[in-house]
Order: sequence, then structure tokens, then C-alpha cells
Amino acid sequence: MKKEISDHLAKAFFETKGRQNGSKEKNFLFYIAVSFGFLGVFVLGATLLSNLTPLCLATRGESIKLERHDGPYSLKFDFSQSQSSLATLNIDMPDIDLNKFHRLVFLIRLRTADKQRLGNLKVSLVNKRRETSSRYIQKINSSWKKIVVPFSDFGRIGDLSGPVTLSFTLEPWNTYTKKGELLIDDIQFVKN
Repeated sequence: MKKEISDHLAKAFFETKGRQNGSKEKNFLFYIAVSFGFLGVFVLGATLLSNLTPLCLATRGESIKLERHDGPYSLKFDFSQSQSSLATLNIDMPDIDLNKFHRLVFLIRLRTADKQRLGNLKVSLVNKRRETSSRYIQKINSSWKKIVVPFSDFGRIGDLSGPVTLSFTLEPWNTYTKKGELLIDDIQFVKN
């Protein structure tokens, strides 16, 4: 009888121990699966966010402002080797309707250049029908200058809804400076 009792106790002990180990293994596997799930979601989110353009539209009632977290837009140019190429900065705005706005406002300056004056900068708007209208900006130097361009100066464009591209272009035959960097900041579309 003692042997039966000890066998019964040993059997009960080992069955309970086996069930606990199986339960621990299931919990461990569950935690590993959940961890991999969170890791996968994090990697997917980071990948999607890193592929977004740095363009951020901030709506403030009467204006829309293009914001960047890493500083002003930069247009580097070097015409010292070739006089046939252009230096262009295109800012694509896919989901913006500019039909209710009246002016383009931005700040601009040269960071460094071999001369103190730039020459002429071509500012263009291109709509979804590929209609383009441009205006030239002059007297750009190494200090910040506020530029206000009325949309009436972009008169050849009838529709500014849908995808719109704002373009800044330097032409080598239209500049005094042959090498440098142009900084453009605080770009806004203003209603009044």
C-alpha cells in the first residue's frame, strides 16, 4: 500500500509539473509572438514615415504654410563648369487647392556665393494641366529678403486646384553668381 501511495503521489507530482512546464512554454511563445508583432508594426510604421516627403502643410485660417522640420529649403548651384544646365528646386503639393488664395510669400537669401548678388531667380507655379506661369525675382543677396508675389502675376494659369508644383529655378545666363547655395524659408500662400 505504501508503494501504491508513493507511486500515486509521484505520478500526481510529475503530471502537475509537466502541465506547469507546458503552460510556461505556451506563455513564453505567446510573449515572443506578441513581441515580434510589435516589432513588425514599429518597423512598418518607421518605413512608411521615412518615405513621406518633408513637406508639411500647416493651415492657419487665412494662409497655408509649407513647413520643414530640418530647416529652410536649399537650392545648391554650380555653373562654373557648365553654362547649359539649370538648378531647380521643385516642391510638389499634391492635395492643395490654391484657387482661394491671392499671394505667394517667402523669405530668401544666399548662404554663400562668390559674389554678393545673385541675379534673377525664376519662380513658377505649375498646375495639374501642366500650365506654367513664372515670375522673376531680382536683388537677392546674403541677407534675408521677404518676397510677396501676387497671384495676378501668375495670370496665365486658370486653375490652381489639385496637384500644384512650386518651382524655383536658377539659369546660368541670368545670374551673376556662378556657385553657391540659395535658402528659401517660410513659404506661405495667403488669402488677403
